[in-house]
Amino acid sequence: MKKLISILLVTVMLVAMIPAAVVTTTATTAVPTGNWTDAGNYDISWCTTLETADAAKTVTVGDKHYYVKGAETNVTYTIDTPAKLAGLAYLVSLADADCFKKDTFVITADLDLGAHNWTPIAMNGNEKFRGSLIGAKGGVADASITISNMTINNTTENTFTGLVGRFGGKWIKNIDLENANITATNYAVGSFVGAQDGNLGFGVSGDGGYQNISSDAKITVTSQRTGDQKDAVGGIVGYIFNCNIPTVITDLVFTGTISAPYADNVGGILGLWQSNETVSPTITNCVVISEKIEWGKNNIFISSGAGHNVGCGGIAGNLYANSGSLSIAVSNCYVAANIVSLATEGSKDTTNVGGIVGASCSQTKSFSNCQFDGIITGKAGAIGAVLGRYLADKATVVENTVISGIALRSAGNVSAYMGGNKDNLTVTNSFNAINMISGNGGTEMPAITSTTDFTALLAITVSDTDDTKVWTKGENDLYPILAIAVPYLTADAPSVAKSGADITWFVPSANSFTISTKAQLDGLALVLDAYGVDNSSVIIPKITIDESLAEADLSKYSEHAYVSICNIMGIDPTAVLDTTKVNVQLSQISLVANEKGNYDVRIVAKINDGSYKNVYFNYNLDQDGEITKSMTTPEITTCYRKLIEVVNGEEKEIVAEDGYYVVFVIPNVTFKEVESSVLAVRAYATGGDGTVYYSGQHVNITLAAPTAN
Repeated sequence: MKKLISILLVTVMLVAMIPAAVVTTTATTAVPTGNWTDAGNYDISWCTTLETADAAKTVTVGDKHYYVKGAETNVTYTIDTPAKLAGLAYLVSLADADCFKKDTFVITADLDLGAHNWTPIAMNGNEKFRGSLIGAKGGVADASITISNMTINNTTENTFTGLVGRFGGKWIKNIDLENANITATNYAVGSFVGAQDGNLGFGVSGDGGYQNISSDAKITVTSQRTGDQKDAVGGIVGYIFNCNIPTVITDLVFTGTISAPYADNVGGILGLWQSNETVSPTITNCVVISEKIEWGKNNIFISSGAGHNVGCGGIAGNLYANSGSLSIAVSNCYVAANIVSLATEGSKDTTNVGGIVGASCSQTKSFSNCQFDGIITGKAGAIGAVLGRYLADKATVVENTVISGIALRSAGNVSAYMGGNKDNLTVTNSFNAINMISGNGGTEMPAITSTTDFTALLAITVSDTDDTKVWTKGENDLYPILAIAVPYLTADAPSVAKSGADITWFVPSANSFTISTKAQLDGLALVLDAYGVDNSSVIIPKITIDESLAEADLSKYSEHAYVSICNIMGIDPTAVLDTTKVNVQLSQISLVANEKGNYDVRIVAKINDGSYKNVYFNYNLDQDGEITKSMTTPEITTCYRKLIEVVNGEEKEIVAEDGYYVVFVIPNVTFKEVESSVLAVRAYATGGDGTVYYSGQHVNITLAAPTAN
């Protein structure tokens, strides 16, 4: 039998300590000064002039009359400096009309807009840019140019925000926006275009739209309009309306973030498409990879409760038309995004969130070769991995689609392709990472496993004449990936499929889950994010985590997932794993029982210096087959360099040569005469700077009542 006797007090633990001085440095970036449309910052020398002023055609600057308005002139202009592009914005701002109709602006050089704040081309309601912006670096056709460091801070309500504010021209293509920072008050906001008002291509179907453009923009919209549903925010285009021919939307990439808490419609590519006609945009070959697309704090649906059609989606927020003969088609589109539906401040929860499209109306719809590879977080009235708001009076087809992400209904026990009815819905050759249903009460579709046959999916090619594969799958990968997304999937992309996380254990309707590997723990973090802060109580009581995972690295998890997992495992969420700073050494049962016949149990931990504010212990005591969990946080103010250990009557001095011992006593532990108990102990220590360290997983010690001497 062992006995511990403390013999040498070395230091007094400090209960308070002044942190050491901390020196911080902050990276500095150039802050724009003034506006590009301020005098001296723009160049309008490139623009055609007329000899005399003409109110229908020209705007006058100084003694020159610039041909900006009126009938189309079919002029091609070359833009090769930021000042020349700013000149375009300046001239349009003077016109108060349609500008540069059918003119083409060929941008032949990369443009850095970081020197000044950008004023959108056609920002106000009475002006519209009717030309084209086409990149051709070095004059080479289809060679993309980069516009970098664009900063927009539009505080004027009910105006259009983007590189182009209000657009009605032909093409925007072959342009990459890099490091853009866009802030707007409300209305139509997109990194390239705030609103497209009217036809593109001037009546020629398929000859006008957005092609081969990308945006790495941080978009923030701070407020909302009242009385309509036109607060529309998109990673590329905010709002498209008044069209009677289709708009081409193809080969687009958005890798930025969107925060629009009060918007009605939000999408990674397009916020809202609305028409009274029978045409729809053709959306193909789009990639969205975003750490955050958030909305839902308030909008017209939440504030009025009148059932307005609103939505948030990875590709499009809302594809809406008043005509039931419209046909919507989305193909070859990939989304890896954290789509967040915020806690509302209005009279009801928001509605209509989709991994691909948030909402639509009574139109025929098809989704083919699409992949949702992200997470939808928060509550909404209708959540679908493909489509949020689904009206079943028209046929909808989902084919050759992979849901490798997580989209849960608000109750947390169902995941579905559609946020609504299953009628008139056909799902073929499609796969999902967790058990899902096709729609409300629809067919249950089992989760992907290591034996899932993807032969038909992986055989799909771009066309009969182009044998490029649409899907790709690594030999050791569990999930296929849409091929067009692969070049953009960096190590930190929010892709569930590429994260290495295992979510195969997760069946939304199950009653219990055991997490036993780090990959499963990573999957649990994603699942907790999908439930969100307000709804995680649905799943947390069902989770058991293997004790060995207490030493796993949790640092990359979201704060919500980190705290939840720590609480499940009985770890102080404020603590940092560091066994060099604190660790459990041994325990000892007192030799003499107290008046109740029970025994005190001493626990010894070792710390690496004597400047800690306090040391405390978390322990589980298994008695008679039951686990009693307890955490105690005494301010242990005494620590020891040496202790005497008594084993079988012989004393042995033990020395903490590179640290100190602290001793804690669990009083009044009951032992049955022939039974033993397991004591599982974890130690914590708070450093002088307030950092809490813990000793990893519980140390399991088998205790038995001492034999009588």
